[in-house]
Amino acid sequence: MILSEEQRGIVELDQGSHIVLAPPGTGKTELLTMRAEHALKSGVHSEHMVCLTFTNRAAKEMKERVDERHPGNGLFVGNIHRFCARHLFKKKLIPRFASLLDETESGLLLEECKKDVGYNGETKNDALLRLNAYLVQTEKEFPQEILQPPSKEEITSPEGDRKVCEKYREIKRRNVLLDYDDLLIDVCSSLRGDASPSLRYSWIQVDEAQDLNPLQWEIIRLIGAPDAHRVFFGDCDQAIFSFMGAKMERLLDMRSECGLHTLRTNYRSPSYLLEVFDRFASALFPESRVQAEAAAATERPEENALLLAEVNGTNEEEAELIVDRLLPGLLAKSQGQTAILVRSNRGADLYSRLLQERNREHFKISGQDLFHSRVVKDLLAFLFCLSDERDRVSWFRMFRIFGGCDTLKEAREFVTELFAAGLSLADVLH
Repeated sequence: MILSEEQRGIVELDQGSHIVLAPPGTGKTELLTMRAEHALKSGVHSEHMVCLTFTNRAAKEMKERVDERHPGNGLFVGNIHRFCARHLFKKKLIPRFASLLDETESGLLLEECKKDVGYNGETKNDALLRLNAYLVQTEKEFPQEILQPPSKEEITSPEGDRKVCEKYREIKRRNVLLDYDDLLIDVCSSLRGDASPSLRYSWIQVDEAQDLNPLQWEIIRLIGAPDAHRVFFGDCDQAIFSFMGAKMERLLDMRSECGLHTLRTNYRSPSYLLEVFDRFASALFPESRVQAEAAAATERPEENALLLAEVNGTNEEEAELIVDRLLPGLLAKSQGQTAILVRSNRGADLYSRLLQERNREHFKISGQDLFHSRVVKDLLAFLFCLSDERDRVSWFRMFRIFGGCDTLKEAREFVTELFAAGLSLADVLH
């Protein structure tokens, strides 16, 4: 990659705090990697560095690139939940045999808690998890600006919701289980209560900073040394986690205390599409638009290459317009594959149904997350038990499948009793 002047300046940053506004297509992933490489070459020890990403996929891609060029570097690259889990186990702040619940496991446990307390409310599980996290943070006397209570509209049964949360915490304590919120809360609590913390990073890099919630911002602040070099990469037009407390205003507010850098040149998208996006984003987010993007080269589209259609009707009417009026012409001209991009799994199902009715051969890349399906989770539980005999959540599933337990609850109670008695589950099976 041949760096532009603006890109080179970002790679060579090594002091102070900075915000880099980097829309898609501006070479951000490569810059993240090159910055880590530059720091390692400059003598910054990997133990004093941390690279936080928002997804495991982004972390894997960046880690592979750094490892390829600097084998055995020891640099931590991962999302903030992985970082917190690593910190808790490394500092022995949680038992070695603690197990982590993913979103599916947390949802199943909440449904069980609802039955146990005779719950008759209609609050959704994601709102219950946010309420539970808020209650825990309140008990720990976290600062008001960190707290993220669910909205009043989401809470359908205040007293019942609290009882479900209390039962949820009780079962987690008894079985030494943690959810994703616990990871963040426990790390933040330990850092806030440590007068002379040994954990202090001098070089911190954060990707997708616009999607951080207040608690995550606080953790990043606490892990840094007083003179730490911090660089936050973000894009104000891409804030998608506002429902989890992320606010792009936080990124904009930090401009007063950070150096501001903008990557404007888009090497991926054609200029005519960028012009459409810029008009749309400027109208929708006038206050957050710092600088418009520019394509690396000006391209003029072929006639009718870009069509904008306004549909004053239902989602189904919009889909029928695309499938019946626009798609035939696109297929006739297409030299390769034609794709329909949708906003949700439900939208993908709608288009797939219409295409089936019209006998259009197609392949749907959407629907239920494969890794959340019961059969795959059962298979993974079997593999996890082979690799880690202390993985309680996986043993719960194994004893439900093979141990004669009718429910996950029954399996969980049995496995917990075995652990409490000091019995190895693997030995029991042998």
